[in-house]
Amino acid sequence: MTSRPTLTITEDELKLRTEYYLNQVELKGFSLLIERDGIIAAKIQPPDVPSVTSESAPD
Repeated sequence: MTSRPTLTITEDELKLRTEYYLNQVELKGFSLLIERDGIIAAKIQPPDVPSVTSESAPD
């Protein structure tokens, strides 16, 4: 019986990967918001693109 492989990542690796993705996103002109409370949630918003709402949709 084989066990499933697991991926272990250290705090330092997490920081490096986060910085890497931040840099990649910034190079493309995106803004990235990261919130940390045990997990990482990322919100990516394209530059100069207004949020699309049902109110702004053409009739």
